[in-house]
Amino acid sequence: MSGRAGIRGRSSVPPLASGHARNPRQTPVLHSIAAILRLSRPQLQLHPRIQLRSEVSFYSAVGEPYQTHPTLFVSEAGHGLYVDIFKPISGLRYGDMVTITGWVRPGFVLPVIMPVTIQVVGHSGREQPAIAVPLRQMRGPRPNARWVSVEGVVRRVRPYADGTMVDIAEGAYRVHIHVTGTGSLTSLLDRLVRVRGVAGLFFTLGGQRIQAYMDVPGPEFFTALEPSRGDPFKLPVQRVSALAMYAGARYPHRVHVRGVVTLQMPRGETVIQDASGPGQVLDGRASGVPPCSLVDVVGFPQVDARGLLQLSEGRIRYLRPASCPPAIVLRPGSGPGPLRQNRRIAVTGQLASISMVSGAPARALILRSGAYYFTVPLGFRNASHLASRLRPGSQLRVTGVFFFSHPAHTLNYELAPAQASDIVVLRQPSWWTTRHLLWIIGVCVLVALLALGWAAILRRQVERQSSQILDRASENARLQESLFESHRRESIVRLAAGIAHDFNNLLTVIVGHLELAMADCGEHQRADLQSAMDAAAGASRLTWQLVTYGRQQVLKAGQLQLQRVLEECLPALRSIAGEMVDLQVNCAPALWTIHADSDHVRHVLYNLVGNAHDAMPEGGRLLLSADNFVLRPEHSGAFSNASAGEYVRLTIEDSGCGMSPEVLKNIFEPFYTTKALGHGLGLASVHGAVVQSGGGIRVRSEIGAGTRFEVLFPQWSDQEATLAQPASAGSN
Repeated sequence: MSGRAGIRGRSSVPPLASGHARNPRQTPVLHSIAAILRLSRPQLQLHPRIQLRSEVSFYSAVGEPYQTHPTLFVSEAGHGLYVDIFKPISGLRYGDMVTITGWVRPGFVLPVIMPVTIQVVGHSGREQPAIAVPLRQMRGPRPNARWVSVEGVVRRVRPYADGTMVDIAEGAYRVHIHVTGTGSLTSLLDRLVRVRGVAGLFFTLGGQRIQAYMDVPGPEFFTALEPSRGDPFKLPVQRVSALAMYAGARYPHRVHVRGVVTLQMPRGETVIQDASGPGQVLDGRASGVPPCSLVDVVGFPQVDARGLLQLSEGRIRYLRPASCPPAIVLRPGSGPGPLRQNRRIAVTGQLASISMVSGAPARALILRSGAYYFTVPLGFRNASHLASRLRPGSQLRVTGVFFFSHPAHTLNYELAPAQASDIVVLRQPSWWTTRHLLWIIGVCVLVALLALGWAAILRRQVERQSSQILDRASENARLQESLFESHRRESIVRLAAGIAHDFNNLLTVIVGHLELAMADCGEHQRADLQSAMDAAAGASRLTWQLVTYGRQQVLKAGQLQLQRVLEECLPALRSIAGEMVDLQVNCAPALWTIHADSDHVRHVLYNLVGNAHDAMPEGGRLLLSADNFVLRPEHSGAFSNASAGEYVRLTIEDSGCGMSPEVLKNIFEPFYTTKALGHGLGLASVHGAVVQSGGGIRVRSEIGAGTRFEVLFPQWSDQEATLAQPASAGSN
């Protein structure tokens, strides 16, 4: 970003507000621009206050190039300052008398006024006193922000937002002029003029000066010092080599040359050549002019830092087709030399590579001729088609205009052809090169690796599919075995339930007759009958277990707090566990209410604690815990007969001897037991009670690592339907 510095140094600080705090050690209020200019930089950094009565020397509401704010200069007794304003001031014009209050700040060269109020108090109506300054001195500090008068030749006139932009030159020095107001200045082109206005400088943010500038209030401040030169194409035709003589004049005017177009550059420059030598036309686009055409060119002569003859602000007029100047043929391996700049030369060499030209979409060829490399830009039509047919290693002959790409690097050569016919392929490279052989070998190796990889992938897929088939077969076998086991167990359940009901009916008759016999017998027979009654009671308990295993026990299910059942059964459980077993109970807070039969829950507790006691004959640790548990669908198979849902989990974990896998497989079978005394219906009835309650059970055990039973009781729900009653139930 660049801005107007010195007087024109722009600041992003807004105008001073009424509440802006300033250093109390300020200088007194200043009333003249001369007094402001006498202040040192440390004094300006205190932001002294001002109250001025000055004359407007320039004002533009639109602003200037490279800035967005309005431009305002005021002057007094030949001195001027820049006023930093952020909004346009209605009705303000050149010559108005204004009063300004505010403060000043340092600029790059001169102070800058930061106004608080600006008020128009009249119009002077007089001419500003101007100092005459040569253009070559416009970049110095003396004319900066002052009303000056300069002379130069008008080289360019172009419209601007609120007026016109004019460029004038004196020798090699050039100044841009911003002119406000209406009025045409095109009649002043290529004429010596005197201009009056405000001088200024453009600076970068780092304070580096880049160019001089002028602000002029209107076209009336231009004075032509010589008459119009008429149509420039009617001027006498000059030789291209004579441009150096005209460029050395103090006020060089446009000259007229005639030559053949040897190159049209993409950036708008055109190279021409006549019998005396080549030259460049700047800002002169030869639209529709083919290469090797005879043209008339008018422009302002100049010589650049490389010594090239140029015509700036050039205008080109097509005359007729012509033959191109003969090219200078370089011997292979020889350098072109600096004296051949802008001339047509022919180079024979080998195509090293094809690359992109920086900043342009066209490609470029890198041509090697001995120890020299030439960049050949392809900026002509059908260049892409030509580049697609070329291969590195081709032998080429390129004819084009030679010049140094960068003057600081004399080995950075560029050879620009004008058309596709300037590039001739002498010999194509052999296709069987080392690079191609390596490429073929690489492709073969890649194909082999891909084949091996594909074979490995197929093998892995076959193995994966075989494993899936085996897993599926194992799963089917497991399901068939589970189905067979379920059918077998269901058959046993029905058999046990039927036997239990019939046996219970027989026991009812036996107990009834025993009670009648005991009522009519003596003391000696009563003892024998009591033994028979005790045996009938044991048979009744066995029948109850069979009915429970058969899941045909009449349920009295309802809302039940598992923690309360554990507290009520705890004394009995400690008695069953024995003194050598450390029984601990741990219930999670906020347990859900379960839907179960309290007798079934007690039966489960007593049987599982009794089994744990038998597994720890020498004592151990027994943990009873309860917590809320959510059974996911993918884990429902871990608990027998349990579906996904919300449960309260009862865990009975002991540190006993554990069970083998064979025992675990048959643990819930009726009449299966590992004890010396027992009928084996305990765990079978536990399984039946849990399943009839709508829950599930899971057991984990290892030899020497203890046993862990997990029992799930379903959570109570108001919308839950009552459990189905058995079809027939005998007396218990």
